[in-house]
Amino acid sequence: MGRNAGSLGPSSCLVGNDQRNDIKVEYGIHTNVAASDTVTTSTLSIVLGVVATPQSDPAATASVAFCSCDVGDQAGTPAAGAFLLKSWEADGTAATSFGETINWLAWGY
Repeated sequence: MGRNAGSLGPSSCLVGNDQRNDIKVEYGIHTNVAASDTVTTSTLSIVLGVVATPQSDPAATASVAFCSCDVGDQAGTPAAGAFLLKSWEADGTAATSFGETINWLAWGY
C-alpha cells in the first residue's frame, strides 16, 4: 500500500528535545496478514516511535477493533528500521481474521 516520508527541520520541537537534526517521519498504510506483522520502513535506520489506527471505525464484530505498535530493541526483534504492528479484536484477544487496512506514522532517524 502507500508509504510516504519527510524530515523535521532544525526548529522542530522534537529536534530540540532530542538534540538531533536528522529526525524523519514516515507514514503509510498496511494490510495486516497476522496478529503481529513486521513493518519495515524505507527511510528510517532506527525507529524511535510509532502510532497506528485501523482505517475503519471499530465495531464489536470487526476483525480488528484496535491495534498497537512495538519498536522493540531495533537490534533483533524487530530489526533496525522496522516495527511490530499488532492487531486486536474488540475483546482484547489477538486478531484471528486479517486483511484489515491500518494507518501508521513512525519517526526516527
